[in-house]
Amino acid sequence: MECSANTMWVGNVFVCDNKSVKITAVADGQRDGASPWIEVHNPTDKEITTKLWSPVHTPDFGGMATTVTVSAGSSVILDLNVEKGEITKRLDPPKRLNPPLLRIVP
Repeated sequence: MECSANTMWVGNVFVCDNKSVKITAVADGQRDGASPWIEVHNPTDKEITTKLWSPVHTPDFGGMATTVTVSAGSSVILDLNVEKGEITKRLDPPKRLNPPLLRIVP
């Protein structure tokens, strides 16, 4: 029986300098040809400006960085151009097809 070596990378694909910010990265499971993107969410009641980056050894995204400002209680969608190493703010974020069924209010 022949076995080939596997490579595994474990870590946060994107991080930022504000622990209140929530980051969701989407790369797989999209339509063919769709670029990866990230959602940067600010759950607080104040506007946040934060530096966002992908650690240098992260596969595909390593070294990509930007600064983003997110209004209180909202999100910003950022498109990732892996070939160019660029992060750009999506000017017209997609609208939710279905509103959330449950909203948790502290």
